[in-house]
Amino acid sequence: MSLVAVALSLLALAPAVAADTETEAEFLSKINSTREAHGLGALQVDNALRSHAQSHTADMVTAGEIFHSSEAELTTAAGTGWSGIAENVGRGQSPTSLHDAFMASPGHKKNILGGYSHVGIGTDTSGGSLYVTVVFVGRGDSTATNSPPTDSSDYNRTFAEGEGNGSVGVVDTSTGEWHLLDLAGNTTHFFYGSPGDLPFVGDWDCDGDETPGLYRQSDGFVYLRNSNSQGPANVSFFFGDPGDIPLAGDFDGDGCDTVSIYRPSESRIHVVNDLGVNGEALGPADVSYVFGNPGDNPFVGDFDNDLIDEVGLHRESTGLVYFRNTHTQGNAHSQFIFGDPGDKIVAAEWARRGAPGPETVGLLRPSTSKIFLRYTNTQGNANETLTYGMTTGLPVAGDFGLLTGVGTPPPPG
Repeated sequence: MSLVAVALSLLALAPAVAADTETEAEFLSKINSTREAHGLGALQVDNALRSHAQSHTADMVTAGEIFHSSEAELTTAAGTGWSGIAENVGRGQSPTSLHDAFMASPGHKKNILGGYSHVGIGTDTSGGSLYVTVVFVGRGDSTATNSPPTDSSDYNRTFAEGEGNGSVGVVDTSTGEWHLLDLAGNTTHFFYGSPGDLPFVGDWDCDGDETPGLYRQSDGFVYLRNSNSQGPANVSFFFGDPGDIPLAGDFDGDGCDTVSIYRPSESRIHVVNDLGVNGEALGPADVSYVFGNPGDNPFVGDFDNDLIDEVGLHRESTGLVYFRNTHTQGNAHSQFIFGDPGDKIVAAEWARRGAPGPETVGLLRPSTSKIFLRYTNTQGNANETLTYGMTTGLPVAGDFGLLTGVGTPPPPG
């Protein structure tokens, strides 16, 4: 028996559709049409699975986030005599956009084309977006005509923005070359920026995808692009003083990222909750406070899982990581040692962690072209190690959305 769960969040700007049996029927039609195109049998609706899917979707709407059913809930809904269970959960704007996103994600696609015979679908839009739960079950001889899931683990989840779809990239600051790694192991490669610009990523247009940003320390200019591709900046403005370090994140919980700065000379963080426009100066900070010691390097993450990004600091000489869970002056709320001297830090909700939760740290070790990811903000060894990097590169991390996968990895060494 196998049980697989995969989640996805796809927020767009189009209005959401109504949540009713018609919407569920549209999902079913798209799933079965896709299966038919791959030579697989159609799935039959199971009322017990559908009842659970509707109840679970309502729970997600109430919580305002997507998450999976427990193993006990799924097996209870499936009853007896099942050979496999899988679950896709998602949040988006329409059955079409969500189904297309599911099929573009290896984990979701595997469930849709898996060895199942029955399905239950529940939808709900009362939270302002279309939430969906799809439960797949295999019974009888369904695996004789369908391709069964090969993962024997209880859960093999990948999550999207806010639910753990974090991946990594490396930017060569000497050339402006970006290398973004997707969850299938493919690299998207493009040029953006000038030598010496400091790279970062953020969701500038509030569509759920994190895309390139640059900070030019010589003059304090910010250059933001709304797609992970080569081209001119979509947004540019001036903020800060020469030598400041950029901080990108959602600092007020509105679902959109902005650019703030850390001033090393003062150990001061300046938070701004809006983007500038038309190359103009941004104006004074919304919040400003002192945190950290001179020489420590700032990074951003939602360390307490409250949907608001906070600022942490990394002491490269010792591997000390520390952060606060509020935008106020004071001592660190948490601190630990991770990595070796010279490592470069980032944070994200790593896709292969297997469960939603706070954003946690990762490190790029330029000397060995290795990336080390930790699934909790505690001292210990890396939970995941990737060979990906370069000696002149700086790391970026986030949910990059659907990438082209066209390009070469960064050259190691």
